[in-house]
Amino acid sequence: MCLYNRYHCTCHHRLTNKIVLFICLATFLFGATTATINQFRFTPIEGVDKNLSATATSVVLIGGLVSAFLGPELAILGKDWFDAAFIGSFLLLSTCFVLTFLLLWFYQANHAPKIKQKQSGRGLKIIIKQPVFIVAVSSAAAGYVVMTASPMSMYVIDGFSLTQTKFVIQSHVIAMFLPSLFTPMIVELFGLSKMMIIGIMLYLVCIVISYTSHSLNNYWMALILLGLGWNFLFIGSTSLLPHAYNNLEKCKVQPVNDFLIFNMQAMASPSAGWFVFNFD
Repeated sequence: MCLYNRYHCTCHHRLTNKIVLFICLATFLFGATTATINQFRFTPIEGVDKNLSATATSVVLIGGLVSAFLGPELAILGKDWFDAAFIGSFLLLSTCFVLTFLLLWFYQANHAPKIKQKQSGRGLKIIIKQPVFIVAVSSAAAGYVVMTASPMSMYVIDGFSLTQTKFVIQSHVIAMFLPSLFTPMIVELFGLSKMMIIGIMLYLVCIVISYTSHSLNNYWMALILLGLGWNFLFIGSTSLLPHAYNNLEKCKVQPVNDFLIFNMQAMASPSAGWFVFNFD
């Protein structure tokens, strides 16, 4: 019996390790795909005048309203399809990427740019020292770094149900993308800089509400403010970035921008987990 139990535990441990390995691989591939798709947000900006860049970015983000409803529903729908929780959710998510692949595969640009000779523009050291580049990267990074630990805190630490957690996250994602319908008017009235300052102020209020209580209502209010702040910062930073480079430099500046932003987010994720488990 002891040998059987030891063998059973060993097999279960190996199976768990394989599941973890596959989840890590899936997450890695998901990250690579997301990094590629994120580059597409600069495309509409390049097709309009710089004073319309915020409007172009807002139009792209409106598509996120669909994800606000579709993403959490897919997570709930596929959660219990397999013995390991959420494997079905990953499977449903992968079908969305397949549909995206098919849409992009059959897309053909009517006016593809023709590069006659290889030119590189200024060096990166010069570009990244510009105040406009520093502000663009810093504001976008702040927007992503703050929004890391909420699902874990709600579902794992405070014991809210998956349905309650889904409702709060769904509200948060709606708050991230719905303001895109009105952000161009805000930019026209106040300008990019003031809109981004408002985004930072919304973050500060979000932090105060989160620190005060971990009730469901506080989570809901804090995550809505977090979404609004992210929208203002993300649209502002994406619209500011093209002011830091010219057409010859965009292919090296845009990837560096995203590399810095999402590496900061990657460092914030384990840091958030450590803070939640040690100071909550």
